[in-house]
Amino acid sequence: MSQFVKQCQCMLAFLMLVLCAGAAFGQAASFPTKPIRVIMPFPAGGSADAGLRPVTEALRPILGQPVILDARPGAGGVIATRYVIEQPADGYTIAMISNGSAIRSAVPNRPFDIRKDLAHIAQTVETPMGIAVNSAKLPVKSLEELVDFARANPGRINFSSFGQGTMAHLIIEYIAETRSLKLVHVPYNGSPAEFTALLRGDSDAGLNSLRTYYPGLGGGKLRVIAITSAGRSEAAPDIPGMKESGFEGIDIPGWTVLSAPAATASDILNKLNFAINKALAEPAVREQIAKLGSAAQITTREQVTQRINREVAIYERVIRTANIVIE
Repeated sequence: MSQFVKQCQCMLAFLMLVLCAGAAFGQAASFPTKPIRVIMPFPAGGSADAGLRPVTEALRPILGQPVILDARPGAGGVIATRYVIEQPADGYTIAMISNGSAIRSAVPNRPFDIRKDLAHIAQTVETPMGIAVNSAKLPVKSLEELVDFARANPGRINFSSFGQGTMAHLIIEYIAETRSLKLVHVPYNGSPAEFTALLRGDSDAGLNSLRTYYPGLGGGKLRVIAITSAGRSEAAPDIPGMKESGFEGIDIPGWTVLSAPAATASDILNKLNFAINKALAEPAVREQIAKLGSAAQITTREQVTQRINREVAIYERVIRTANIVIE
């Protein structure tokens, strides 16, 4: 698909949101009158910061106020998210949340529940997560071939992730559950460690961000056989998604979403959604995000809420059925 066609589709999606917005801003007509803070659960200068910064910079002329990134990492995102939940519901303090936030909302002793404690404004980016195999160890070229191999060789495949209780771990368990497979999960401490292990052949297959796997693809040592999104990604158009790979109903890419305290007025949320989508529709912003291996998203509040509710429910099921302990 050409870049021109992609940009046209993006603008069409944004124009549809404009038509739906109407005059729904109400008391938010004067909002904002001071800077807005986005509380990040990740360190400043990291990939999350890099993906969101072009959006916040584009928001300043749209909203007429600066949007400041405030990094508050720690406790697996709990510190940042709980801080936002406890702030006044006025739209001036919003949270960046991710798949990790959905996992924290799915554990039995959850520190918060993003389905109830936050009102979701808009998704910002989507990052394809790749399922890869070590080419020398597994002679498979598709996810269905991997399933067939695993079924014929129960307990034979060591499947690596970037940590116990991470989205990669839970997706692996979910795939195994839906096909009644016996896979051996091998957690590593972070994405680079998982990539190195798979490249060396310490594991047979793995799940990580597609961008992490890029260096191993050129020499043919790794083969990415699918991404965990339902369909193909704008950031990886040559790799099949889950539906095409025979897994109807699985749609779990990496994502970041901006959310506000649950009691925030709808007209403020609508105005923020409009502004964020306008920023994400700018070609320069989309280009900067694409360079990071992700794709900018244009979404309604309802679409984001549905995605989050669906994903938390999947994590709850996997944690329960696989008896996974997450610290």
